[in-house]
Amino acid sequence: MPIICQIPEVISNFSHPLELGMTRHLTFRPGWSVTMPGLRLVDISKPEWLEYIQKTNFHNYVKGSRFHSVMTDVFGNGIFVTDGQLWKNSRHILAPLFTVKSFKACISPSLRVNLDTLIEGLELASESRPTVDLCDVLFKFTLNFIVYTT
Repeated sequence: MPIICQIPEVISNFSHPLELGMTRHLTFRPGWSVTMPGLRLVDISKPEWLEYIQKTNFHNYVKGSRFHSVMTDVFGNGIFVTDGQLWKNSRHILAPLFTVKSFKACISPSLRVNLDTLIEGLELASESRPTVDLCDVLFKFTLNFIVYTT
């Protein structure tokens, strides 16, 4: 879709980008893109596309200096921000953490404990409160999970 055709849709959905993404995914699946001045988003929701970008041909898909300058304060110079050799070094260091064995030994039990706590908390909140700040609850869940896992 040409950029001129996309601008009204992007502007009208600016306050709810996830809904725009889901609508586009359902309409144009298995993949779509949206181009705005200074930004292009591409949906890559097929496993073979992810493998191609993350493994087979990762050197052609860089995050770039703009992304790096915005996200370095949040993520440092780790795998989420870097490109090229720095990214490859980070991946090499982190890859052993994401094996089936480590998932079963560390991540899965931590996830189970924290999900049980989350569900229990949501059940209690549903009985005692008319509304729940789900963003706050999920943020705390994420932090608890990370701390528990490490």
